[in-house]
Amino acid sequence: LLAYSVVFNILASVEAHAAAHYFVGNSLLNQRRVDEAIIQYQKALTLQPESAIFHNELGNALLQKGHVDKAIIQYQKALEIKPDFAEVHNNLGYSLLQMGRMDEAIIQFQKALEIKPDLVDAHNNLGFCLLQKGRMDEAIIQYQEALALQPKSANFHNGLGNALLQKGHMDEAVIQYQKALEIQPDFTDAHNNLGYAYESLGNAFRRKGMAAEAMAYYQKAIELQPQFIPAQISLAWMLATWPEPSVRNGGRAVALAEQADRFSRDKDPLILRTLAAAYAEAGRFPEAVLTAKQALALAVTQSNTGLANELQTEIGLYQTNSPCRSINK
Repeated sequence: LLAYSVVFNILASVEAHAAAHYFVGNSLLNQRRVDEAIIQYQKALTLQPESAIFHNELGNALLQKGHVDKAIIQYQKALEIKPDFAEVHNNLGYSLLQMGRMDEAIIQFQKALEIKPDLVDAHNNLGFCLLQKGRMDEAIIQYQEALALQPKSANFHNGLGNALLQKGHMDEAVIQYQKALEIQPDFTDAHNNLGYAYESLGNAFRRKGMAAEAMAYYQKAIELQPQFIPAQISLAWMLATWPEPSVRNGGRAVALAEQADRFSRDKDPLILRTLAAAYAEAGRFPEAVLTAKQALALAVTQSNTGLANELQTEIGLYQTNSPCRSINK
């Protein structure tokens, strides 16, 4: 009995010390002192290596540090110990997604939801993956599930808006982006996406006033984040190519596209295509031809056949001193 008591006290002491390292690690991680947190979690695991929770938290810290491959190892160890740990399946899925292993990520998110159907982050992550795979209907369901659990999430409304927009339900997408901005007025992505939705409505249905709405939201996104390239390019493209003369402004389009191109260092064919259209609208046709050819070479290298074909058509326009009036991107 005495020996049992001694062993019990030793084990209790070990567990207490491991827990202390764990809680210190959590505190450090909340303070973004990631390296120090990692050390604490490692010490906790030295004392208690069969703790799925400790492996999970070490994985989280490693993921924040950018060591995705090491994080995956920790999540896998956690699941070997506790296979029904829903949050770890979600974390593993997110890590696999960061590695570009989307199909494997989808499996992990699905497993997480089988175990814990109300795990809201897993619904959101699965929705994102399904959207990237072009499975819009399934993505919409996942975002709706996430919003049913957490209706005040600007991020979830934005995700649902993206799925609806890809599905072609533009008016419904607008509503979701507006809801996202009601919750989070400084949400740069939602401003940009709402701009794109209004631009799409203007393109598809020639609705009056849509160009002004779109440009206002693109401009707001740029004000919130001056180096936000998607909004810069979208606004520049509209200013360079929109059919209504009152909308176009070649000089401003050039300024926006040149700024975006400086950030990308001449490596993005879509940005170069936009810059070429801006040069053409400003009457700078030799520069438009040269820039469009540069974009074409990159598009061919990247096997982007659709963009290459469009650029060849646009180069023909610029060579005859004609601006681009195609409003498709």
